[in-house]
Amino acid sequence: VPSFLQASACEALGTSTSDSREKYRRRRNITLDVLAEMALPTVRPEGAFYAFPRISEFGLSSEEFCLRAIEEAGVALVPGVFFGAEGFARISYAVSEETLQGLARLHGFVGRLRTL
Repeated sequence: VPSFLQASACEALGTSTSDSREKYRRRRNITLDVLAEMALPTVRPEGAFYAFPRISEFGLSSEEFCLRAIEEAGVALVPGVFFGAEGFARISYAVSEETLQGLARLHGFVGRLRTL
C-alpha cells in the first residue's frame, strides 16, 4: 500500500460502517418492496446499491423504457443494454429515502404501460 494511503487505511479499518449499512439495507428493502408491488422480477442485491428489474414484458428496448420513464414519470433509470443485459433497467437506491418516493411515479408509469 502506498505510504500516503496507509494512515487512511488504518482509520478506515477502525471506523464503524454499521449505520451506513443499515441505511442502504433499508433503502434496498424499500426499493425491492415497491418493485414487488409492481410485479417486476428482481434479484435481491446483496452488495450493490442498485436493483436490476426485468422490464422485457413491455416490449420496449431497455433504452426506450428508460427514456419514457424519465419523460413520463420523471424517474431516471439506466438501460440494461449498457451492462449487456437488454430487457432490464438499473435503479439506484444510493439516494435519500425522500428521493425513493419517485418509485411511486415509476409504479404509475408501469401500470400505464400494462393497460396499453
